[in-house]
Amino acid sequence: VIQSTDDGESWSALNRGLTNLDGSTMTLDSNGAVCLGTAQGAFRLKPSASSWEKMGQGIPDIPLRSSLTMPDGAVCFGTSGGVYRLQGTFWEHSSEGLLSTEVTSLTHSGEREIIAGTWGAGAFHRTLPALPLPMRFTKVDGGAFLSDTSPARATAWGDYDRDGDPDLFIANGDGVNNQLYRYD
Repeated sequence: VIQSTDDGESWSALNRGLTNLDGSTMTLDSNGAVCLGTAQGAFRLKPSASSWEKMGQGIPDIPLRSSLTMPDGAVCFGTSGGVYRLQGTFWEHSSEGLLSTEVTSLTHSGEREIIAGTWGAGAFHRTLPALPLPMRFTKVDGGAFLSDTSPARATAWGDYDRDGDPDLFIANGDGVNNQLYRYD
């Protein structure tokens, strides 16, 4: 990990405390700490700290592919083995309902709806219960909505057509079959 404190004029390494330098995804938690996903777990750098610390217990040493901080403050990581959500000091695992556990992207809509983009099986959604209840994903289907099963690499919500409703963009792994789904 490298950082700049002068608007990108110069950069310096910020790796103290990391046991793996293969950082693949980052998110800010509700306290302003940087949460980093690596090929061997999750790490947190608190504001003004100079060393990373391991985040929680119970997440295996598998590649963390995507990250998300929910509006309620829950930190989630998409991994090669499903989705993990930090609850206190322990990671809750969920892959139930996912047709592919290779979660390559995460986003949210509203307070507790999480969308997981997967490699080779499309996108899935789940309305998260209040902590600490378990997560379960449901395939997003219904007519032409999200019937594409290309590998999803990134997802984003926004109001593309400026009608006040959330629209969903999915960037697929092949770079050809990207999809924009407008809410009508």
